[in-house]
Amino acid sequence: MTERRSGLAMIPETQKNENGDPIINDDERAYLSGALRPFLKHGEVKRIYKKEYSLNPARAYIVAMIDSTEIQDAMVFPTFSRKKKYLNMHYDEPYTPEELGLDYRLMSRFSNVGGKPNAEVD
Repeated sequence: MTERRSGLAMIPETQKNENGDPIINDDERAYLSGALRPFLKHGEVKRIYKKEYSLNPARAYIVAMIDSTEIQDAMVFPTFSRKKKYLNMHYDEPYTPEELGLDYRLMSRFSNVGGKPNAEVD
């Protein structure tokens, strides 16, 4: 996995799919990294899936499998338009946080940490 320098920390990049495109884009990566931060920091996120939303075929959602000494659970994210987000993820295929380039130091641009977009935190 390659890394790029962003601020002081080295942040891993997402792996590429079969067409050479990143599996997820930087905004998606920052959002998932921020939302999963407490679990990523301790290595508790084991697998991440893109799932079809059975109640509306035009929508999909992301689910992260959490496995720690205290819990074995799933974190389910809100649905999104399947034609607008996570386009290079395959349905029902398990991805590791490393494959998606997730890092607990990377926060969503919406978190406004330090007043800067995509700010990093320790």
